[in-house]
Amino acid sequence: VKPSVLAPDLEVTGDITAKGPLVVQARIVGNITGEIVTIEHWANVKGDIEAKQATIEGVVVGAVIANDVRVTHSGQINGSVHYTKLAVEAGAMIEGHLRMITPPPEPAQPSGSASE
Repeated sequence: VKPSVLAPDLEVTGDITAKGPLVVQARIVGNITGEIVTIEHWANVKGDIEAKQATIEGVVVGAVIANDVRVTHSGQINGSVHYTKLAVEAGAMIEGHLRMITPPPEPAQPSGSASE
């Protein structure tokens, strides 16, 4: 699946929801929701990002909430990061709280199973 690309000549005000991969090269004022979201190094986002996978190469002022968060050497986040898995390259900047998302506990197995 080809990603949707918001080109660097765009300035978008408003929330964005993507069903497929999204590459942001633009200036965004609003929240972004998607499966796989990449904020490229010249992009600037003022708003929250919620995704299964988020790669931050540019600037985000807001919360990043994702199962898998990667912040590259050029990435900057000014806000909280909620993650299951976090990778931060040397040179990246994060100003805010880091919160690990814990998966829900597995349901307890009944002591007497039907296969016994």
